[in-house]
Amino acid sequence: MDGLPEPQDTRFWDMGVRSYTAGDLWHASQTLTEAFDRDPFAQWLFPESDARRESMSATFTSLLTSPPTGSIIEVTDDLDGVAVWLEPGHPLSIEPPPHANTAVARIFAEIAAAAPAGSFWYLHFIGARHANRGAGSALLRHRHAEIGGTASALWTGAERNLEFYRKSGYVEKSRHTAGGATAWWLSRQLA
Repeated sequence: MDGLPEPQDTRFWDMGVRSYTAGDLWHASQTLTEAFDRDPFAQWLFPESDARRESMSATFTSLLTSPPTGSIIEVTDDLDGVAVWLEPGHPLSIEPPPHANTAVARIFAEIAAAAPAGSFWYLHFIGARHANRGAGSALLRHRHAEIGGTASALWTGAERNLEFYRKSGYVEKSRHTAGGATAWWLSRQLA
């Protein structure tokens, strides 16, 4: 179980995970929008709340409607959690939002340049509508069980997420700072 401590409330431990379907679009998009509305990196990108929610909703609706080739999208049964993975061997797309200022463009360029070498599963996005209820952990456990010992990697712009990922076996590989924002690359079972 990836070394995660036993939660106090086991009903979240047994949360089901399944493949995303087109009928999940609205709920899944809203789940990711709500999750990233709380994200410090998204707040830095879009300081105004309404603009952030509008941008995130459009981004996630587009991603879920037309995911990149090689994407695996999984949701918890109650749609409280969504994860978007990219299978090994597919190119990563780490691009700043349109009309990004210099600091935003710089940190995205640094993040893209620091992507781990080699073959790995890339966790493109993961989010839960409600924090600390186990949806994110269930999604990670599920995918890790599916891929076995295959390496995986992700980047996050939320320092509070570092401990969450460490509990699932991820280690920090690099740190990037620009214009008041910080992002970290983490990997699991990757040299």
